[in-house]
Amino acid sequence: MTNVLRAQNESLQRRFNNLPQQGRWFKGEKEKMGIEEDDRHLNIGTIAKEIGMGEIFYGLNGLLSKLVHPTAFSMMLDLDDLTEVQLREWMFSAGQGFTEDGLKDLIAYFDSVGIDSRLLRPEGE
Repeated sequence: MTNVLRAQNESLQRRFNNLPQQGRWFKGEKEKMGIEEDDRHLNIGTIAKEIGMGEIFYGLNGLLSKLVHPTAFSMMLDLDDLTEVQLREWMFSAGQGFTEDGLKDLIAYFDSVGIDSRLLRPEGE
C-alpha cells in the first residue's frame, strides 16, 4: 500500500511541477488572442436568468460542466510530461474552437427568435 501511495504522490507532484510551464503557455495564448488580464468572463448563469432560461441552464450545468472542467481527468492520468503538456494544449485549443462555434450558433438562434444577443458578441461587433 505504501508503494501505491508513493507512486500516486510522485505522479501528482509531476502534475504540479508542470503547472508553471503550462501557465506560461496559457498566458501566451491569451496574449495572442488579445485577452487582457483584467477581462472578466461572462457569467452564463446570470445571462440565462436574464433571458428566462435560468432553470434549464442550472438543470444541465451540473452535468455538462464536468465536460468543460475535466479536473479529475487531468489530475489522475499518469502521463509523461510532454504528453501531458500536449494534451492540455490540445484540450485548450479544442475548447476554444468549440466555444467560438457554439457562441456563433447561439447568437444566430437568438437573433432568429428576437432575443438580444449583444451580451454574447465580442466587443465592438
